[in-house]
Amino acid sequence: MKKMNLKTFFTALLLTVGLVTSAQTVSGIVTSDDGPLPGATVVVKGTSNGVSTDFDGNFSINAPADAILEVSFVGFSTLDVPVNGQDNLTITLATDNELDEVVVTGYGYTK
Repeated sequence: MKKMNLKTFFTALLLTVGLVTSAQTVSGIVTSDDGPLPGATVVVKGTSNGVSTDFDGNFSINAPADAILEVSFVGFSTLDVPVNGQDNLTITLATDNELDEVVVTGYGYTK
């Protein structure tokens, strides 16, 4: 009888731990002051689990409720966003490196 109770206890414990650490689907949109950012990268910090935003800046990723999402896009500051159990996020990135000027140099030759 004691062995059965011990087995039941450990089974319940494993199921509880599995439910607590299970991932949820987090979705949202990545934008800037100028509108949505297509192709922005959203990664669960500390893992290789990541996605890119679609043409409208939307994303969907599986992440634990206590995860931190690392959001980046070329020319914008990388932002760490805590999930905090939310399932829908709106993330606005700020510009980082605004170029003052661009110099284009062309080299060519003829025969």
